[in-house]
Amino acid sequence: MARERMRTLCHTNDGFEIAEADLELRGPGDFFGTRQHGLPEFRLANLYLDKELLVLSRQAVDMVLAELLEVTDREWEWLQFGMELSLGVAPEDPGL
Repeated sequence: MARERMRTLCHTNDGFEIAEADLELRGPGDFFGTRQHGLPEFRLANLYLDKELLVLSRQAVDMVLAELLEVTDREWEWLQFGMELSLGVAPEDPGL
């Protein structure tokens, strides 16, 4: 792991690129706890494996908030249902 870090530092001085390489090597740790390395136990996504999906999700949210993408009330119900299901919360039936 130390050699890989050194290669990154020799290859670039871009802080974002260094941070991304560090994330891949060590994992993100526990953002809200005391662990500083390893993979956190997220319920929705793995920050390392799902980063492309997270970027696309963020773009979709930005579009919805900017009102570039119209979402119906029914779609909002399904989004909420899916989130509650993913989080293990007893979701309200969206009217299957």
